Amino acid sequence: MRDIVVKGEHIVHGIYIIVIIILAVALIFKSSDGCDLDQNHIEDVVEEENEDPIQMLKNASVTIIKNTNPKSSSVTLLQTTVTNSNTQTTTSSQIDQTNNNDTDQNETEEEIEEEPEELLPITGQVELTIDKVTTEVKGEDWAKIVKIKFTIKNQKMPFYPKILAYLWDENDEAEVRNYVEEEIYLSKSNAGEMITEEKEVGISYNEIDKEKTLKLALEDEDEDELDFVIYKFTT
Repeated sequence: MRDIVVKGEHIVHGIYIIVIIILAVALIFKSSDGCDLDQNHIEDVVEEENEDPIQMLKNASVTIIKNTNPKSSSVTLLQTTVTNSNTQTTTSSQIDQTNNNDTDQNETEEEIEEEPEELLPITGQVELTIDKVTTEVKGEDWAKIVKIKFTIKNQKMPFYPKILAYLWDENDEAEVRNYVEEEIYLSKSNAGEMITEEKEVGISYNEIDKEKTLKLALEDEDEDELDFVIYKFTT
């Protein structure tokens, strides 16, 4: 009987061992399946993470295309170019108009300048006047007439004027008074014209404290005296 009991205990222990082995195997299989599941989950997560950058890149690419809109930029640039071109054209037109106005004004001024001056009436007279005498002091007691400005009114006939200049003071004798200091030759003077000119001369004199007398005599090409004028001055 005791042997039967011992054998029964051995059988029970054997069953326990088998159950434990079965449970261990089950746990191992379960653990293996969990690992596979976790591995699959990790792979899914990795795939999702890998897909996210691609999706983000795609979205970013789409966003860039929408924001950039090359066609719209090209149209805007073209409009800007056209606007600048129109502005330049307008400015050029304004410049051309201004130049045309200036040209017209210059032509008008030239026409005014080219218009003949009103002629003097023909009276048979020729008149000579002195407008200005310019002198310069050159030393302690001597000076020089350097410029003479005069006007000729020709109301007689065309001729070639020649002006003779004389200079003296009250103490000078006739020989000095009749001495020609300067000869001035002018271009042709037409009947009815009035001319005013300033000529450089070099008429020296001393005793600058005395009053001087300047005489200009107007002659034609035949040396006929047409008029003369007397001009008194002090230095």
